[in-house]
Amino acid sequence: QPTKNIPFNFRSIDTIMVSALQKAIASLYVRNGYIDMPTPRDDDKEGDMSLPEISTLMCNLTYYGYALSSNALDRLKSLSVAEATFWSDVINPTLANLTGADREMDKHVVYKNFPTEVLGMSEAEYWTKQILMYWGLPNNLFTEAPVERQVLSDKNIQYKVLQLSSDTTLRMIFFGLLNVPSRWTDTQLSDVKLLAMQFQEEGTTALEKVKFKENLVAIACFYIHKNIQCRASTLTDVLRLAAALSGSDHSLRTKVLFKKFDRRKRKFLLSMIEECLVKSGSALDDIAKRKVLWKKLLKSIHPGDYAKSFPKTVEAYDCLYHNRFDNLIMAKIEHGLKTGDRAVLDVLKQRPGECVRRLRSAIGVFGQEAVDVFSQILSKLQMIQLLKLRGHFKVLNSRNYRLFPPKGKWSKLQVVETSEDYNIPEESRRRVMRLISEEVRSRVMQKIPVVDIDPRVAKIKIQTNDNEFAPYGRGTVFYIPKTTQFIRSASYWKESTEGNTYFDNGWNFFDESWNRKGTCCWDHTHDIGAGAVFSGDPTNSKDIEGRACQMIDLYPRQLRKCGIRYAVWNILCYSRTEFSKAEEVYGTLQWGDDPLSGKLFEPQRCQLNFQLKDECFTKYLALVDLHLTPMECIYLDANLAASVQSAGQNEEKLSEVMPGFMEYLDGLPSVASLFCGIPNIASANSMPIASPTEQKEGEQQCDECHLSTPGFKILYDDEGNDLDEGEQAYVFQQRNKNNNFSPFDLNELMEL
Repeated sequence: QPTKNIPFNFRSIDTIMVSALQKAIASLYVRNGYIDMPTPRDDDKEGDMSLPEISTLMCNLTYYGYALSSNALDRLKSLSVAEATFWSDVINPTLANLTGADREMDKHVVYKNFPTEVLGMSEAEYWTKQILMYWGLPNNLFTEAPVERQVLSDKNIQYKVLQLSSDTTLRMIFFGLLNVPSRWTDTQLSDVKLLAMQFQEEGTTALEKVKFKENLVAIACFYIHKNIQCRASTLTDVLRLAAALSGSDHSLRTKVLFKKFDRRKRKFLLSMIEECLVKSGSALDDIAKRKVLWKKLLKSIHPGDYAKSFPKTVEAYDCLYHNRFDNLIMAKIEHGLKTGDRAVLDVLKQRPGECVRRLRSAIGVFGQEAVDVFSQILSKLQMIQLLKLRGHFKVLNSRNYRLFPPKGKWSKLQVVETSEDYNIPEESRRRVMRLISEEVRSRVMQKIPVVDIDPRVAKIKIQTNDNEFAPYGRGTVFYIPKTTQFIRSASYWKESTEGNTYFDNGWNFFDESWNRKGTCCWDHTHDIGAGAVFSGDPTNSKDIEGRACQMIDLYPRQLRKCGIRYAVWNILCYSRTEFSKAEEVYGTLQWGDDPLSGKLFEPQRCQLNFQLKDECFTKYLALVDLHLTPMECIYLDANLAASVQSAGQNEEKLSEVMPGFMEYLDGLPSVASLFCGIPNIASANSMPIASPTEQKEGEQQCDECHLSTPGFKILYDDEGNDLDEGEQAYVFQQRNKNNNFSPFDLNELMEL
């Protein structure tokens, strides 16, 4: 099991296993904004490293785009040479992997002197060479020998500052993950499994506090495989757990096949089903929602074999097969909303989740009476439900489009224009907003009575269920420095099969009204002229390990001259090999001051990097808004439907989908939405975190607070902000090396 106090001089024992474990823990720390270092064995003894040795270690971190807080630097100086050497052996490959530096992408682009080499060719020359390389001729017949590049000259690189970890950091990360109110990303799930056994006793006790049921099932399944008993508390959770134990998708979004369970597991599942049926009189509604799946599960666990022990389950099985579901609550709700029967309001009052899902429809039928019912169930809703609902109602009457991703499958997204009868009375909408704001404020103020908030946190979205990569939500904005002269995207892949495989890097361009303005990808290399440059299409069959890389440079000044406002970045599986089935597919986005200085891939410049593992063929990763000052990079993470043959074939579809998708992003909850209405000591000297429209609806900032009261800092970044030693604060991007604060996990507020 991983511990903080593993000795750092154990090269004589199983170093391979220990190194793998240490790297996994080191990666977890860094991704959460921490750095772990050994504690010196003799607190009174100073470290024996020389200044050049310390400088070398610091330069290594700087190369990867990281810096140490002052406390972490002091700890580094106190280490012995042996301790520092071992620490360096762990942290350097960890950072190389996290940033993508270990892929050596520079070596796998076609034109090593990109972009100069490509800009020096005519379109005819480019395609003549490219076709001959497709035919199998060696690339070096058509490419120039690599020329030594200028030293990296960017002056405004923003380093990620790492705080020194403590003995409680891993525990804090673990319980923060348990509080995440949405589906874990693959990385988060791996982190939970890594920490679960270390905090086994506390973890199994804390499972009842896990708010998001799919996460609960994932960790419960992990514990069960380790022969640690966990139980599900609802029928849907039992169904998910059975799917997980069968190796199927526990979100139940894809086809589920239940395996043949042994007798022990059959009795285990039947006992939980019986328990749920006894506890809840409306449990049959859960079965009615997924009749087909329940038939499959009950058939595989044979409740009739234990009829005396589980009579309620046998009764439910009989009810399922004879379709006796006429008087269930769901049917009553559907009928009541259709006929205007006011008795349905009492039913909705008993089912808070259904009340939230049907609120807009209920208001359309019953008006303020439905809002009255909603006001009575507010206290029963989870924080994330309140935030999502407020975001939905914020844009409800102003939306031009409605989006329908069936079962969360964005590849099958349907976009329809909003009809007039979809809107609700403005008075009802504003009242719902006020009720939610008051409830959120009352909960948050239990922990944070006064804030000092950076208005930019309104651009940080809270993680939602469809996230594949990041602990922040789609729609999150990254600000591009004003000095930026180029933006460089890359797709790197490794697939050692016969023939060439392609995971194409592409950009689609649009004006401010989302009219098409061109594409840059493998077969649209010269649409934008010098505004977007493609690095050549690699043939990975010529590499013994099947590695290849495509890069595209965007030059914002030239793009704006072409009337382009939006640039949408995508990676497409041309060879129809899903991301999940490739050995590796990796995407990175860099920006900087001078495209000719530094290597083609510089970890210091890398702002976004993703390891693509989805079971899909398309990924829209980010969007750049070129007209704003500073420019904004908006995180998308969407598997939108697209032709995988070429990004150029998707211009028309994107032109239709993106206006509605941007409206959808605007309605997603942000970090700022957690603190609307809470006294803000910064509100008198900064822009409000709510729009004027929201202020009229009860989301205005409270300026009547004592300026002498220190506000809890909620910051986009801490550059120019001095935080006290050990002060708790939320900082999205840690930039200030002099700050030794205690990072606050917003998931603590989600459990309120």
